[in-house]
Amino acid sequence: MTSGDGASVGRPVIQFVIGGLAAVAVFVLGSLLLLRELGRREALQNAQEFAELVGHGIVEPNLSAPLLRQDRVAIANLDRVVQERVLGERIVRVKLWAPDGRIVYSDEPRLIGTRYELEADKLETLRSGEAHVEVSDLRAPENRFERGYDALHEVYTRVRAPGGVPLLFETYQESDSVGTSSREIWLPFAVPLLASLLLLWLTQVPLAWRLAHRLR
Repeated sequence: MTSGDGASVGRPVIQFVIGGLAAVAVFVLGSLLLLRELGRREALQNAQEFAELVGHGIVEPNLSAPLLRQDRVAIANLDRVVQERVLGERIVRVKLWAPDGRIVYSDEPRLIGTRYELEADKLETLRSGEAHVEVSDLRAPENRFERGYDALHEVYTRVRAPGGVPLLFETYQESDSVGTSSREIWLPFAVPLLASLLLLWLTQVPLAWRLAHRLR
């Protein structure tokens, strides 16, 4: 084969290789964006389920009628449970709301007894019992003691005090921990996907060269 033949064969092969690489890059980018979004949704779902587990499994059994009257002993008893079994790396703040917007308990004692208007989605959670997760508005006055954090996700669900009184149990989780959980979900899938696509692309290069050479 002459040098001219090699050049004529090489040009379409190079074009094929560049086009294949571009296609792989587009596919990888789309796949990573999809995996990241799925991981984010799964992490938020995990945060919601964790808050529900804490609310119904730990906090609700320790609610009492005196707590609703802001009895100091009842508040101290619940605070001990929250400090020992709820707060940690995942949950950094807890609030317990009455339906009228009064905070009947928080691990931040300056909030206890204060009253704020409950938003529509929180009132809906009190009515339906369906948990909800969202990014916290740290500019809101009820969140003034959380402004030292960069970003928080708040999860709220309904619990019931003795007598069936509905209360809104709200937890705050650092957004970085939610993001870390999201990466732990989607990264294990992204690495083998990327490796498989690159291996597929690499195996096509010699095949394309051989096919182009035979056709020439």
